[in-house]
Amino acid sequence: MHATIIQALSQERIREWHEQAATDRLLKEARRARRAARRAEVPQPRKPAQRPAPEVLDEPQVQDRQPVGSRAA
Repeated sequence: MHATIIQALSQERIREWHEQAATDRLLKEARRARRAARRAEVPQPRKPAQRPAPEVLDEPQVQDRQPVGSRAA
């Protein structure tokens, strides 16, 4: 009788594992389907906005800066 109880408990445990695995698979498939539906709804990503080219100054403004470090002395 002892072996029968152990077998019954192990079969129940195995059944629970299989049910949990099936639930996990269904959840995973549902998530995939939701993501795929969202991708189908959302338009393709937009190209980044074109920034105008920075203005090029005739004279560099490097001379306006104060020297720092060893050059300051």
